[in-house]
Amino acid sequence: MALEEKIGQYLSFLSNCFTAPAASASYGLDYLGSGYTSYQLLPVDDLSRIGIVLAGLAFVGFLLNVKDRYCILCFTWLLFSFGLLGIYGWGASENGMILYTLYFSWALLSLLYAGFRKVLRKHPIIRLSLAGIAFVAMAAVNIRGLRDLILFGINYYPL
Repeated sequence: MALEEKIGQYLSFLSNCFTAPAASASYGLDYLGSGYTSYQLLPVDDLSRIGIVLAGLAFVGFLLNVKDRYCILCFTWLLFSFGLLGIYGWGASENGMILYTLYFSWALLSLLYAGFRKVLRKHPIIRLSLAGIAFVAMAAVNIRGLRDLILFGINYYPL
């Protein structure tokens, strides 16, 4: 797999730390040749703009807090994730980087919040308002993906 494809999947991975990944029901055959339907991630075919923005904001969050030991740890962990997922391509061949969001998203979120906190340190009302807006926006963006997943389960795995 080409480096460009791995980096594209990594940027999509960064975006998927906050947004539901693009997925759909897919029909396939198991090892016995019988058909089944599964819910699968769609292939990544372009660079995620959201992923690029999140990577940039995380870097800015690190630069604003470069003396904070926790931010250094977070940035080091993100560099490790980039090396493992973006360069080496762990999980890239099966389009499975989404599996690693639990391992790495905490570092990304921490750096984003640290930068956000530093920029708005003198404006707590604005900081809390923007955090609330971000929470509502994430819920609105992700509710459709959750609904689609639940409907898939109801249709293909009835009780």
